[in-house]
Amino acid sequence: RQTYYSIDGEEYHLYTGPFTITSDGIHTISFYSIDLAGNKESVKSLEVKIDKTKPVLNIDAPSGWQATPVIVKITAFDQTSGVKEIHCELKEKGQVFTSSQAIEMNIGEEGVYTIECFVVDHASNNAEGQVTVMIDLASPYTSATGVPSDWVNHDVKINLVPSDALSGVVATYYCIDQIDQCVPNIEGTTVVVTEEGLNYV
Repeated sequence: RQTYYSIDGEEYHLYTGPFTITSDGIHTISFYSIDLAGNKESVKSLEVKIDKTKPVLNIDAPSGWQATPVIVKITAFDQTSGVKEIHCELKEKGQVFTSSQAIEMNIGEEGVYTIECFVVDHASNNAEGQVTVMIDLASPYTSATGVPSDWVNHDVKINLVPSDALSGVVATYYCIDQIDQCVPNIEGTTVVVTEEGLNYV
């Protein structure tokens, strides 16, 4: 007797031993046998589902320091077997989020946060990802030293001392006038006042 098989509707081949299917997708195996008397059985078929490809994980988060609350969106895609679960953890808060479609995190407090995620498809393939979110809602603070408390008869050197507890100071700007209406446009932390009169820094 003989057995014949076909893969995905292609030409039938004589079965001589085990064969391998390697490509991703849902494959239909059709087969039948013929006995020594020439009788042919009805065609039978079965499905073989193969997915060897990792799903795609996307974590949409802003980079660098942010001065407003942040929304992080996590999505995943798997072309063959489909996404089974997305799993994310907001490490600093110990919060865990799971979904089969998408996750959205609203982070409103200051700090540096690590988000670790992984996605698994229905064939147990998985992918991982991680992002860092940095939020600083407070303005920097600048103090001044070297400011005389009364009239002086010489130039005055003032040192500006900026500070910022989280993101750090990028730049400090100042201006000098005698009517207290100028807009700071000079970068630096050392101010030298030379003009006589009441000066505003």
